[in-house]
Amino acid sequence: MTGAKVLRRIASWLLFLAAATWFLVETIELATAPYLAAYDGEITDLFTRFYLPLLYVVLCLGVMFTTQFALFHHPESNTGYMGGIVLMVFFGVGFGVSLYALIRGMISVPYNAYCTNPSFLYCAVLPAMSIFFGEFVYGFVLYWQDHKAKKKREVIEEAKEKAAKEEVDGVHLNKEDLDIPANVG
Repeated sequence: MTGAKVLRRIASWLLFLAAATWFLVETIELATAPYLAAYDGEITDLFTRFYLPLLYVVLCLGVMFTTQFALFHHPESNTGYMGGIVLMVFFGVGFGVSLYALIRGMISVPYNAYCTNPSFLYCAVLPAMSIFFGEFVYGFVLYWQDHKAKKKREVIEEAKEKAAKEEVDGVHLNKEDLDIPANVG
C-alpha cells in the first residue's frame, strides 16, 4: 500500500470513529432533553433541544455508514481482523454506555420534576442500542470471516509445503501417484 492510501485509510477510520462518537453523544443528549431543566430557567426553543440533535444523529449515521462502506467493502480492503476488533470494542463500549443511560434514566425518570414519561428515553436510546449491537455483531462477523480465511490459507500453505517436500526434481515420491497395478508381483 502506498503512503497516500495508508493516510486515506487512517483518515477514514478517524472520521468513522468521530462520527460514531458524536452519534452516541447526540443520541444521549436527544434522549435526555425532555428530562433536563432549561438552561436559563425557561423552556428553550424546540430547535436547539430536539431538532438540532436529531439532525446531528441522522448526519452522523450517514457519515458512519458511508465511511464504513468505503472501509470494509473496497476490493483491496483487508481490514477484517483489525476492523472487526475495532467495531467490537468501540460499539461494545457504545452499547454499554447507552445501556447505562437507559437504566439510569429508567430509575430516575419517575422522580423527575420536568417529565415523568419514560417513552422519550426509550424512543431515542433503544434504536441507538440496536445500531450499536448490530455494529458489534458485524464486527464479530468480520473478525470470524478473517479468522476462517486465515485458517484456510494456513491449510493451503501447509499442503503446498508438504507437496514440495515430497517432490524431488519434479518427481513425486508418494505411492498414490504411481500407476502400478496391485497384483503385479
